[in-house]
Amino acid sequence: MIKYIDFLKFSVLSIALIACVNTDSSQTNTKTNISVSKKIDVGKIAIKDSIFIKIPIINQGPSVLKIDSVVASCGCTITKLQKKEAAVKDSIIIDLKYVDNSHSSGFIDKSIVIVANTNEEFHVVHILGEIINNK
Repeated sequence: MIKYIDFLKFSVLSIALIACVNTDSSQTNTKTNISVSKKIDVGKIAIKDSIFIKIPIINQGPSVLKIDSVVASCGCTITKLQKKEAAVKDSIIIDLKYVDNSHSSGFIDKSIVIVANTNEEFHVVHILGEIINNK
């Protein structure tokens, strides 16, 4: 009798655990594809000036896009996501601010790295421009 009760407890526990497992097929493929510019040329920037740009990320599908992080290459580049998720064919905007803190003219190549649930693990966007002396 005790073995039967133990078997019954084990069976009920097993059924409960199996019921907790998510078998929804829509959750099995969580990777998606995006469209984002690889290079953005902002043109000429005066020494100590700032620029503001919006970078659209378009979810090409087939799943919901989830942005894990957006990391800038230096402290002079500040990013902010307007939202972290986008449905298929929807987009997410990255608000980017670049503050020139150099004391000389020349070309810049700053970058941001987008980490998301995409087939490519990382997406690098280069911000290109030329710092000019406005004197």
